[in-house]
Amino acid sequence: MLEEMQKYIYQDEDGKLIFNVDKAIEEEQSDFIIDSGKEFNALSNHVENKKESQSVSQILRGMPVWGNWCGLGHGGGVPKDKLDSLRMTHDLCYKVKGYFDCGCDKALVAGITAALPFMKYDEKRAALAVAAYFSIAPCKK
Repeated sequence: MLEEMQKYIYQDEDGKLIFNVDKAIEEEQSDFIIDSGKEFNALSNHVENKKESQSVSQILRGMPVWGNWCGLGHGGGVPKDKLDSLRMTHDLCYKVKGYFDCGCDKALVAGITAALPFMKYDEKRAALAVAAYFSIAPCKK
């Protein structure tokens, strides 16, 4: 599924990552891939809109949230499902290794890829968008 989604992601002239919804529809992709792509665009739009004027911690503080864990300021409580648990691990990894650490991002994508078959529709849609974003977005080695 991740590979299917990545077929429609490109970087525009400003470096913004975009899922091409129109092309996915034109090529008769499933509603699931298209919905995940829209979720991907919401995540990408949020990060890009915040980049110019805010610090990394401010960008992450307002990221779209799934469950109790997802970026600075959203960490706490018992994870509500597998995606939330994976995002908790990702947040805690960032806390130790620093924001946008490549290893943390790679582990998140691998965890989501392994867990996708066991997720319900909405969780899976959000998880695929997150995995697609963190598999392509720039990170720090």
